[in-house]
Amino acid sequence: MKLQMHHLMPKTLKMRLILNLILSTSVPLVLIAVMTYSSFYSILENKISSGVQANLKQEALGLENTLTNLSYASKQLAGDERIREQLRIYLSDAPAAQRAEALKEVRYSLSMVNFTNPDIGLNFYYFPEQAQPILFENLTVAPGFSLEGRQPLMFYNGANFYGPHPSAHAKGSTVFSIVRHVEVEKNKYGYVYVESNFNLLKKLMSPEQYGMPVAHVLRNEKGEVLFAESGTEGTAGEREAPAEAAAVAEAPEKLTVFTHRSEQGWELQVAIRQSEYNKEINDWMRRLLLIVCGSLFLSILTAFSIWRLVYRPLTRMNQEISHIVQSKDRRIRFTDIKEFDDSLHNIAEMRQQIFDLIDRIEADEKRKRQLEIEKLLVQINPHFLHNTLNSVQWMARANKQPDIDRIVTLLIKVLHYNMGKQSMIVTVEKELEALRHYIDLQSMRYDYEFQVVTNVDPQLLLVPLPRFVLQPLVENAIYYGSGSGDTAIEIEILSPNGRDMLVRVTDHGEGMDPHRLEEIMEGSANRKQGLGIGLPYVKGLLDEVYGDESEFRITSTPGEGTSIMMKIPIWREEAVHAERNHRG
Repeated sequence: MKLQMHHLMPKTLKMRLILNLILSTSVPLVLIAVMTYSSFYSILENKISSGVQANLKQEALGLENTLTNLSYASKQLAGDERIREQLRIYLSDAPAAQRAEALKEVRYSLSMVNFTNPDIGLNFYYFPEQAQPILFENLTVAPGFSLEGRQPLMFYNGANFYGPHPSAHAKGSTVFSIVRHVEVEKNKYGYVYVESNFNLLKKLMSPEQYGMPVAHVLRNEKGEVLFAESGTEGTAGEREAPAEAAAVAEAPEKLTVFTHRSEQGWELQVAIRQSEYNKEINDWMRRLLLIVCGSLFLSILTAFSIWRLVYRPLTRMNQEISHIVQSKDRRIRFTDIKEFDDSLHNIAEMRQQIFDLIDRIEADEKRKRQLEIEKLLVQINPHFLHNTLNSVQWMARANKQPDIDRIVTLLIKVLHYNMGKQSMIVTVEKELEALRHYIDLQSMRYDYEFQVVTNVDPQLLLVPLPRFVLQPLVENAIYYGSGSGDTAIEIEILSPNGRDMLVRVTDHGEGMDPHRLEEIMEGSANRKQGLGIGLPYVKGLLDEVYGDESEFRITSTPGEGTSIMMKIPIWREEAVHAERNHRG
């Protein structure tokens, strides 16, 4: 057997190189192709499926939020006793002046609801038994409006939801709507009708975000088709299978259908042609086949070239490459052959670039902590939260509740400062102003059970420091010191040497033992107090901004109180600009 194999081997170096190179290239390449085919097929399919499901979930979430906003707006218009009182006056035989005042009040309430809910379009009150059934409409209503014959999307939260359907507005488009019962007085009732914004449906169900042609199908809580688009077929009331509802009219073929069922009861589906769904996978397979064929072809060409090479310079070059990889500082010994020497020179440059890249990666790792700190400040949607608090503030003022109005006003100021997008570097004066708002808010919360005494050097008011470093210190003092008899909290901001600024917050509360201090600094305790950021955030921020130039220390004695001290260098204007550029 060995003799036969020996006779089958080529006799020339050229043919042996060709045979060995083809075998050494093709066999691993075929094995890799087979292995990657199964793995990459699964990866790409999961990637496409996950992308479609994520987009579908996002669309469904947007639709849920829209319907929730419609429900909230209709509740305001149907459940507000003050609005219902004005409706009773307007629908009664009251004097004209009194009815005109009632009309003004109701229109004002409608305008406020529209202002605070950007997803809302047409809205009005509907009293079918009145001579003029449509009242207080904010836009023109097309003639012949009626609630009869509409296919409901769902009954949820005490109201009927409809849509998508043509808007009741004379020039409107396809919208969602809600109808909620309004009882003005006994045996006299009507409805409040609220539609979504005219462009909302197009915005919610956009095929462009999928990156491929898709078809949307919307079903109500009974499974009936209410909406079908982009080459789909289906009429309201049908209960066919999703794939049939999305069949392509001109050339039916197998479809891939994704379904998201809302907790509110309705279903949103996306149907995709199988050819479009597998397009990226098929393209990848063609590229893989092209790579395999190209690699085999190049292997043959390379085999013809290798046998012409001189083996001694090649061996010398391999040795130098090995030494270059093993040692960073070793000098290169060239072969005196231009082609090999050029390659060695390029490899040496590449080695230097790799080590430079490693150095940059190490520098980037040091900035990760800053990214984590900034991530904490954007965990809540400030726009939504501020709009909601402004609505609560408006309702408190409308109902003459000054205490709630003051609490919400203070909370808005505190959140605007803490979660705002302004610079992370502020002045001591601005930090103290925000701290006073926070203290006022906490004073109302603890029913004024503590007082805060400040001792601030006026010359330090314009000294820059990182934003949101004082509040966690005072928050800790309030939490651990407000339950004792002596409820005074002392805040000192001084400069003992003119180069450093010393900040000290002292309480006379119950104090803490060393174990408790360790838990607080590790962030394992008190995570839900205040904003839940705590003292580890402050220390991490000081380390990030000032490095070794800052100092942060806590001293506490059980039964006597706790003192938190931080010392930071006093920055000048040029240092502030340098830090901002570094952080930017």
